Amino acid sequence: MFASILTTLLLVLHLANCAPLPQSRPLAPLYRRSDSSTTRYIVSIRDNTVDPANRLTWLNRILATSTPKVSAKAVDDDENGVVHQWDAAVFNGVAGHFDEQSLDILRAQNEVAWIEEDIILQKSVASLTQQSNAPWGLSRLSSTTPLSVPARNFDPTNTTFSYTFPTTAGKGVDIYILDSGIRTTHDDFGNRAQFLETFVNGAQGTDRDGHGTHVACTTAGSFFGVAKSANVFAVKVLNDQGAGPISAIISGLSLVSERFANQTSTNSNSNNNATAGGAQAVVSPPTLRARAVANVNNFTLLNQLPTSLNSTSPGTGFRPAVVNMSLGGSGNSRSLDRAVKALIAQGVVVVVAAGNDGVDVGDSSPAGVAEAISVGAMDVRDQVPSFSNFGTQVAVFGPGKDIISCGINSDTGSAVLSGTSMAAPHVAGLSALLLGEDPTLTPAQVKTKIQSLALRGALGRGFKTGTGTQNLVAQVESK
Repeated sequence: MFASILTTLLLVLHLANCAPLPQSRPLAPLYRRSDSSTTRYIVSIRDNTVDPANRLTWLNRILATSTPKVSAKAVDDDENGVVHQWDAAVFNGVAGHFDEQSLDILRAQNEVAWIEEDIILQKSVASLTQQSNAPWGLSRLSSTTPLSVPARNFDPTNTTFSYTFPTTAGKGVDIYILDSGIRTTHDDFGNRAQFLETFVNGAQGTDRDGHGTHVACTTAGSFFGVAKSANVFAVKVLNDQGAGPISAIISGLSLVSERFANQTSTNSNSNNNATAGGAQAVVSPPTLRARAVANVNNFTLLNQLPTSLNSTSPGTGFRPAVVNMSLGGSGNSRSLDRAVKALIAQGVVVVVAAGNDGVDVGDSSPAGVAEAISVGAMDVRDQVPSFSNFGTQVAVFGPGKDIISCGINSDTGSAVLSGTSMAAPHVAGLSALLLGEDPTLTPAQVKTKIQSLALRGALGRGFKTGTGTQNLVAQVESK
């Protein structure tokens, strides 16, 4: 009897020793720069693996730490913990400060798709020039021929230009400016500008940098702007020096996604019943020259930033929306690109600056996202400044050198800036004009229409032939 039991035990032990060991899962990819010393990372979580409501519990369990801090305002702290978290609307994951041991543990989890460094992106602004009050950029959008300007010494204070645009002027369209904030009290916005949320450290609910206000006013200011009746919303993702982490930008995109999904159109009837009517010519009134006040900020030359989703129409129950992102970096962020793609697939038009490095956009984020509308810069003489990026991902060129728009020194202030940051809002405004005329257009249809309306072959000196870049100058639709 004892021998039989012993034989059975030995057989069980033998079988146990012969059983194959569980195969270990390859670690989730970790993307970071070789010289990076940051502790800031974005963790992509696979869909349908972790309940968003219990995400922190899941993190605590696998990391065996105290409850992580959750605060969208704590993005500059160096303590371990979560500072951003998102559901699957635009990007499923979390961002925070994680040491090397925590990274190793996270990478080993089946729920984690990848981890990448939370890189700081910058505004896409080139040089700052004199103050003026002549929006030549608007005029170029509605002129099928080159502007009549002196061969040399162009005076940007010239107010003889005219701008023709649809009478709907983007009414009923929401434009979200993901930037350094907006001085919403500026006279040029009337009561159409609203500050939504701040996702970075710095002044809350305002713009201390000036970049976001300038961009927003070009998009929808009543004097300086393209879509003069559109609503403007500030989402502050860049700090008071014009820089911000990718995680803050994803949080801004997530906010837009949520608002777009829940926002019913209070103007849907007026939009759907609107007719194009006669376009009107607006000549810059001399009295507005007083807007040119001292507002000199030291904007530095910083660069802007793979590929196809079926975009859906927002339908009649939603207000059409446009996002302007005059920001970027020279590298690629899978997380940011995925968030941008998801928002576009939801039905939101996304316009981005091509960047100011004078190089091919390539796969830089977010300018390299094929579904977005990436915009290069041109000057008053239809030449491409040396700072403007180029390449197959650039959808169109817009006015981007010596652009007059709102300043932040006062509610009547103005400033002149240059960069693809200034070109993008011209096209964001054009997008709003198209949506104001037809709210059912999908992001893909808006992009196609902008390219089909554009002037072909108008760009001269500085345009880089042989790079696959399309020679297209943005234009307002004329009827």
